[in-house]
Amino acid sequence: QFTRRVTSEAGRDALIAASETKTPLMIFVGNPGTIQIHSGSVLKTAAYKQWYNVLDPDFNLHLKESLVDSAWVVTKPGGELGTATSLELYSAEGESIVMIFGLRKQGADYGPAWEGIVENLR
Repeated sequence: QFTRRVTSEAGRDALIAASETKTPLMIFVGNPGTIQIHSGSVLKTAAYKQWYNVLDPDFNLHLKESLVDSAWVVTKPGGELGTATSLELYSAEGESIVMIFGLRKQGADYGPAWEGIVENLR
């Protein structure tokens, strides 16, 4: 099984868990004109109205949770690097909102922290 559907709150849950465990992430947010990639820790998270936010000195993310229609834990074969496990959030139109991966060094596994975070998402 390569996909597992999780609740639409999984983005918030993963960001909180990564912040609490100091698990470094790779976060991809894109649209037709650009893509933003963050590699590193997520420190300060906060909810405000329908937004869930990362408010770090070198990285900000504002996730409008009301637009998340579906969330999936996705495991992709990665050849020599092993599998790549992500949390992917989508809109009702099927557009990607954000993809979150554990940060790993080339040739290394994610380690137990990221695997534990995605394993605990419901």
